[in-house]
Amino acid sequence: MYVLYSFAYTLFLGILWIASFFDAKVREGLRGRKNLQREIEEHYVSVAKERKRILIHVASFGELEQAKPAVARLKEQHPDCHIHLTFFSPSGYVNAKGKYTAPDIITYTPFDTHRAVNIFLDVVQPDLALYVRYDIWFVMARELSKRKIPAILFSATYSEHGLKNYPLLRILYRKTYDTLSHIFTIGENDANALVKLGITKEKISIAGDTRSDQVLTRKQDAEGKPDILPEPFLLELRKPNVKTLVAGSTWEADEEVILSSILERTNDALRVIIVPHEITNEHLNSLLARCNNKAILSSDIAKYDSEPILIWDKVGDLFSLYRYADIGYVGGGFGDGVHNVLEPAVWGVPSIVGPNHERSQEIGELITRGGLKEVRNKNDFAETLEQLIDKNDEWQKTSDATTDYLKERTGATEKVMDGISRLEF
Repeated sequence: MYVLYSFAYTLFLGILWIASFFDAKVREGLRGRKNLQREIEEHYVSVAKERKRILIHVASFGELEQAKPAVARLKEQHPDCHIHLTFFSPSGYVNAKGKYTAPDIITYTPFDTHRAVNIFLDVVQPDLALYVRYDIWFVMARELSKRKIPAILFSATYSEHGLKNYPLLRILYRKTYDTLSHIFTIGENDANALVKLGITKEKISIAGDTRSDQVLTRKQDAEGKPDILPEPFLLELRKPNVKTLVAGSTWEADEEVILSSILERTNDALRVIIVPHEITNEHLNSLLARCNNKAILSSDIAKYDSEPILIWDKVGDLFSLYRYADIGYVGGGFGDGVHNVLEPAVWGVPSIVGPNHERSQEIGELITRGGLKEVRNKNDFAETLEQLIDKNDEWQKTSDATTDYLKERTGATEKVMDGISRLEF
């Protein structure tokens, strides 16, 4: 298996190298790893030997939200520990580096070759390794196990369907997961899938999702801060009978589905905040044009003239904007996949999503429980929006299901911390 994996991974690196000529993100990932050895050697020369060293790996920026509660609790329980956070994704690394300061160092993870991994581990010398959700690489996991370094996977998701079900890949995944000291899954389905894979039940605990803990913390922080909405639009939302829709992380395909209904409903008491996923001049100008003079950019609020649609053209405010919502729309469902539905959920906001969400177990569960509404086209969206605006009982039922779902999934961080303490690392 090791020989086959090494051969396949070498091909993978070759594909990345070719792709780097056409894709800036891939190019950035290759460039960042080129300087990785020098970066960690310069850093660790000043890290005291007696400090406990914890290596935490996430795939990208989305998984960082699941890692943050664990990082915070580790710093509380072990104030002198040294935390090294690694990313696979260039976008995750670039968005976290220099902005998220809780870890002592943030780098890329090395490419998963025998030489690169061992050079990395020889310098870092972790006492404990933590993986978040799913991004475990075979050689790294194998070398950690050989060095008797305990490794834990938390907020784990695993599906027995798709590519993972092919015989050779099943063997690879089983051997990789088998190196772990313990696995904390989000739900029962994930745990059952891992047991079917061949992982012993004793190695698996159902703990929930640390991201639920993180969104609750973020909500508490946001509640203590001043309003971020411009005063003229905020006054509009406070008028009697006005309902507010916050459409977050929208792509053009989402906007194509929701805009016609929004434009019709803004003639009555609906006000809308749209937060595009990509804030480029081209996209913003196109969106303004499609809103038929009913929208204004947040950066132009000084020119506000009672436009019912506010297009938010700043980065990093979506979570706080959901607090103003009566109804949420979470974008991505008419493209590669729905974005973070827990952000509106923590505010008790009933939300609507598009159909492309197969990779998210939480979205499927929320839809089944009535905490999310799935729409497949413009007509579905129009009907669902009408239900949530005009039928108070439907709105309350959806809101309650969302709130109950989150309550059931909090506390994952403490369970993971208990598991770490039992290791006595």
